[in-house]
Formats: sequence, structure tokens, C-alpha cells
Amino acid sequence: MSDDDRFAIPGKKGNFLHYSGTGGHLNYEADYVVVDVETTGFAAWKEDRIVELGAVRLSADGTIKGSLSTLINPLTGTTGAKHIHGISIDMVENAPTYKQVYDQFADLLDGAVFVAHHAKFDEGFISAESYRAGVKLNRMPGLCTYWLSRQVLQLPNYKLATVTGHYGIDQQLAHSAYDDALVVAKFLPHLINSYGPVEQYVQTVDQPRLGIKADLLPR
Repeated sequence: MSDDDRFAIPGKKGNFLHYSGTGGHLNYEADYVVVDVETTGFAAWKEDRIVELGAVRLSADGTIKGSLSTLINPLTGTTGAKHIHGISIDMVENAPTYKQVYDQFADLLDGAVFVAHHAKFDEGFISAESYRAGVKLNRMPGLCTYWLSRQVLQLPNYKLATVTGHYGIDQQLAHSAYDDALVVAKFLPHLINSYGPVEQYVQTVDQPRLGIKADLLPR
């Protein structure tokens, strides 16, 4: 892969992630938290917002240790491309805001490596929403499974559905934030076993809290 700012290349610093893989000076066993978001569009720092958040925390051996799944009220009156993610404005009308669920999300982020497929996209939205909520996220290690799958697999493409199919994982609801995060959590240990030790550039950290909590609303 070329050195392209659209992608999460090891050694690159994002808004709050320092991407892992190769070239780092730290090797340690840590939990991973796989994150996926559904959004109203692609402009995280402009008009677009998260409408669904999913996260799965797992140990290096693949044992799931916690999860979060909720629709998010973007407070913008639109959910964007319903034909892709299936989320209507009626579905999010009574959902919590990102600010209201942030602390529960932070519980999963503490002391873990942030993982996502095309991680720059998810990082951008988490960073922007956290900023709007009044949170400055501490820099933590990140890992992109799009990058990682390209290192160890020979596939026609590295879309989430293609990698999931390669490992024979049954996906129940594509473009659901929780289900997308769950399938990545299922194939992540296979990728790491094939790749070998993932080298980190920074230690894991805890994230700040707002002192707010609301009921989640999974779809």
C-alpha cells in the first residue's frame, strides 16, 4: 500500500491514534477494542454525524470481554443514506446522543488498542464527536484491519465482506455498527496469528470521562 493519508499506515499519527503494526518500539499483550460507526455521510468535521456506534472488546486470544451497541441521535434531523445502513430518523428519535454514551464507550477504550476496518474513517468520527462533546481524547495505539489483512492475505480486494467470507464468518447484518465490529473481532486473532507480534508506538491509556450516562438503544 502506498503512503496515503487516507489509510492507517503503521507509524502514522491520526487525531488521537498512533497506528501500530511494524516499526514500533513496544511489544506488549493488550486488549483490543474493535469499533465501527454508521454515519450520515463522510464529513466528520463538518455536517455529518454518527447515527450508530458499535464496539467489541477482546483479549489477544479472541475472548470477548465487553461490548456496546446503540443507535445515536445525531440531532441534525437526518440519518443520511438509509439505503446503506437501514437507519431511519424515526429509529434514532429516542436514542441517546454520543455525549450521553461516551463514558460507557470510554470504559471499553481504557487500556486497549483501538481497532477498525479502514480505521481512519472511524477514528475521524470518534474524534469529531468527542470534540463536540467536550472531550480531548488521549493518544492511544490504533490498528487498521484493512492494512493488516493486506499484509497476510491474498484476496481480490480487502473489503470487510471479502475478509469475513475468507474466514467463513457468517455476518448477520452488514452495515450494522455492532455486527460489523463483531465480525472484525472474530477474524482479528487470525490476522494477528498470521502476522506475528504487532509493534506499538505508544502505551495504552485511559480516556477522560464526562460523568454522564444514558440508556443505550441497540437496533
